[in-house]
Amino acid sequence: MPPSSLYTVAPSEPMAPVLAREIIRRYGHDPIALGEAIILLPGRRSVGVMREALLAASGEALMLPRIEAFDDVDIEALIPRLMEAGGIAPEISPVRRVLLLAHLIERFQSALPALQAGPEYTIMLAEALAGLIDELEREHISPARLRSIPPDELADHWQHALRFLDIIMTAWPKILESEPGLEPQKRRNRVLALLADHWEANPPGFPVIAAGSTGSIPATSRLLSVIARLPQGMVVLPGLDRESDAPSWESIGPTHPQYGLKSLLGTLNLSRDEVRILGDDASPRVSLLRAALLPAPSITRWQTQTIPVKSTEGLHLITAEDSEEEAAIIAMLLREVLEEKEKTAALVTRDRALARQVAAILRSWEIEIDDSAGISLIQTPPAVLFLLLAEACAREFPPVLLLALLKHPLAAPGGEQAALRRAARELERRALRGFSPYRGLDGLAAMIGRTRDLSGESRRVLGQFIAIIRPFCEALHKGCMADDIFRLHREAYRQLSHGAHHYARRDDARLLEQAIEELGEHIELLTDASPQSYPASISRLLAGQTWRNPYAKEARLAILSPIEARFQMPHRMILGGLNEGMWPGEITADPWLGQTMRAALGLPSCEEEIGKQAHDFSLFAMTPETYLTRAEKSEGKPAIASRWLLRLEALLQASGMDAHGLRREEALRKAWLGQLRAADETMTPDAPAPCPPVEARP
Repeated sequence: MPPSSLYTVAPSEPMAPVLAREIIRRYGHDPIALGEAIILLPGRRSVGVMREALLAASGEALMLPRIEAFDDVDIEALIPRLMEAGGIAPEISPVRRVLLLAHLIERFQSALPALQAGPEYTIMLAEALAGLIDELEREHISPARLRSIPPDELADHWQHALRFLDIIMTAWPKILESEPGLEPQKRRNRVLALLADHWEANPPGFPVIAAGSTGSIPATSRLLSVIARLPQGMVVLPGLDRESDAPSWESIGPTHPQYGLKSLLGTLNLSRDEVRILGDDASPRVSLLRAALLPAPSITRWQTQTIPVKSTEGLHLITAEDSEEEAAIIAMLLREVLEEKEKTAALVTRDRALARQVAAILRSWEIEIDDSAGISLIQTPPAVLFLLLAEACAREFPPVLLLALLKHPLAAPGGEQAALRRAARELERRALRGFSPYRGLDGLAAMIGRTRDLSGESRRVLGQFIAIIRPFCEALHKGCMADDIFRLHREAYRQLSHGAHHYARRDDARLLEQAIEELGEHIELLTDASPQSYPASISRLLAGQTWRNPYAKEARLAILSPIEARFQMPHRMILGGLNEGMWPGEITADPWLGQTMRAALGLPSCEEEIGKQAHDFSLFAMTPETYLTRAEKSEGKPAIASRWLLRLEALLQASGMDAHGLRREEALRKAWLGQLRAADETMTPDAPAPCPPVEARP
């Protein structure tokens, strides 16, 4: 192996700028070599960050290298001769895969007595089964190993699940034989294996750089091993601890932040001493966090640990009363950054509810923040209308759902959006208050006909609305085939919504159109399209799509997921939602495999996921200005502080330092929030006293 092939960036340094400076130092004098270089990164967002860092490091125009994400490698461009052999088959459609698995579960559900599920739950089980298949493929574990698990050692329900999985795993490959696409993880493994084999047999004459990956996936680990041995290969690890003593390093367990990197070095047959460091590792914060996250056997060293006095400078802990207060404080911290020119800030959190609350508060201040995780497609206004139409039709239009549908902002049959709103309000006042006087579309049409006080325009618009949705509703209640029902559902939605103002310009509407087009190609696999199951099944199948706002106006603020934040170090980093069960995340139950079964198969333990989250926490907390926030109550229930916060405070107390120094800004921020919420004056309005004329009273 070349002596300079393995590097790590100092934990206190931002990875992208440091790596960019090193690349420009090495290859900036040779534009051809730089243009031919390949850089592999752990996520798509990091590709753009790396591109900007290279431009900033060069200070001038340059020929950029090819930058790609590990999960999205264009293998046919990197190995041109693959095109001559026909390339690699594309991935199977995720929707088709879930529907095929759901159909398989329904066929054999008699083998699992506990499984008497409706269509929506069957789809959820199919999604979990797809995740299990991907995990087995990712770890290179054959499903046949399920037969080696002794059933007598399992509880009864796990024995049933094991027998059921054996049936599924036998039948599933036969189904895939007739499918042109590959399963996603199988394709990724094949792509990375082909790339590793090609570079191992034909070492490229240009630089190949892999950065930011911990090699937790075997296929990625092997590729990193090959790149590290290339003549111009370079592997950059994120935040490797090179300074802790040997006993602490040897005692590292799965929950420790360095466990993944320790395992990778073991795979590469390398020691920490062979890893060079990029950047300055002199930050006192490094010593503080390294000591706070020591393995359990080494915690006794806290009494003798020397912690630099300046280690807590720039590190702040704020504990809010509840999640609403936490979101408001975070929003203030983000908004404050905009007062300083070119200063940046980011919120990193695993709590999606907290992220949405922060974004909503900033939006009320006319600040559109870039939320990289986006929102589920079914939460966007177009999808709400699409699913509301199905729900209202399936339940035969009860008044609440009917009014929600008529008053939806995108409901505009024939472009008459305002007329439909007026008709809905008039219908509500004249006919819908009190006991529901109708059932179904025919009952609704009859009620509209006998309501005397409705205006002619309202009758016309409501009649147009009923005519648009009638074919879909009749097909749903007559028990037609799923593809016919879905086609009429789609047509009714389009006629109902496409007259809305600026509808075609909505990015979320275009994403929904793509999603329902793809779903329409495979919907015939949905076996149960009854009114009781159709709305929930369609909602579940669309829920996996994510919409991201492309029109975020404030580029200096961002909400990032942990994996996307690895390549960035804003001036102010806010780590939010630091409670047990959120960060680190709660270990969720797998409907197919118990912990004993996972261990018998050789799948990674759940503790390893905690170690990955601890690694992210330790990296992000190195930012010079870091705010750690949590709420004492979450969803009205008391919450426990993250174990890493408890360790941090315990270390400071054991070292004789003032742990309250971390909270030096807590009272100030809460006081500012109180002033922000305080009203300038209090008004006490009189009680309502309506007095309509006698002829207007019901």
